[in-house]
Amino acid sequence: MSVSEIGKQLNAGSNQQFPLSAERPDNRLQDHAPMANFAVYSGQDDERASLAGIAGFQLRFLHSGAQCFDIGRTRKPGPRVTVMNLSAEGNRRSVVALPETRQLNVLAELLERRGASVVRCPMVAILDSPDADSVIGWIRRFIEDPMDLFIIYTGEGLERLLKFAARAELTDEFVAALARTRKLARGPKPGRALRKVNLKPEIAASAPTTDGVIETLNGLTLEGARVGVQLYGRDPNDTLMDYLTPRCRTVDCVAPYVYASEVDDVQVTDLIGRMSAGEIDAIAFTSKSQVDRLRKLARRSGLEQALDTALAEMTVAAIGPVVAEQLRGVGVRVDVMPQKAWFMKPLVTELTRTLAEIR
Repeated sequence: MSVSEIGKQLNAGSNQQFPLSAERPDNRLQDHAPMANFAVYSGQDDERASLAGIAGFQLRFLHSGAQCFDIGRTRKPGPRVTVMNLSAEGNRRSVVALPETRQLNVLAELLERRGASVVRCPMVAILDSPDADSVIGWIRRFIEDPMDLFIIYTGEGLERLLKFAARAELTDEFVAALARTRKLARGPKPGRALRKVNLKPEIAASAPTTDGVIETLNGLTLEGARVGVQLYGRDPNDTLMDYLTPRCRTVDCVAPYVYASEVDDVQVTDLIGRMSAGEIDAIAFTSKSQVDRLRKLARRSGLEQALDTALAEMTVAAIGPVVAEQLRGVGVRVDVMPQKAWFMKPLVTELTRTLAEIR
């Protein structure tokens, strides 16, 4: 594709993808397109760079000023960038609804930096368990009567256990007990939480789901074992308990946090109304509780059919397989999910790419 053809397509409102290379072409893209209206997104570098005033195809990414790339001059396979037309005439910004709570601003900023408009509607708040005595009692048992295996479901849960231990002045003892206990992490986030206290999980689940945990446990000797389980919110996880109980000597569970409603029903009802009116292009779910809260409110408000219809007509993103499984379980199609790194940046990268292709 020639430089002029690229410029014409961008001016016509198309978002374009081009390969990256280290070549330095002589032609100048800004001769054919007004650069102030465009931004560039690299799936590899996950960064944005403005094209304003940059000679030729050379894109100087903000985080690595010495590195230059060109667009469209190589036939070799490799990393690609998406060039998005941000002008009001050429390309309305995609609107993405975010039911996230804990890292809402982080996720919103990642999307806004890539040209999206964000509708903030945090569905749930994450709070310490109101039964502090029960949680601290579990921590004391963990310290005094070592367990053979500790199954950690969420990074949030481990971080809150550490905070409970700190308030009880048991941090050193709890971390020491964690260090001498085999730890099975359901997904990557427990590993991140463990690294904050210079630890790591000895075992990773084959998949970040209860089925993945059970598949991994099948390869371990559990007879006579004492097993601790950090639960996902208040979910008793009957499937896992039914598996562990007949195989282990004891199973000791702890629920260090609970979910509560974050926004009032009116705001969520308004979100469903905007989705139904076609004002929202995509919604990005980062936890099962967000899916549950949205559907429960829709059902209570008589908007369940409207919600289902809206979700079927928009782009639905899930941060990982657990959330995707929850959505599919209630009949919602999942359009976007990172393939292996189930964090916010990969989610944003995949969602941005999908929206660019749709538009």
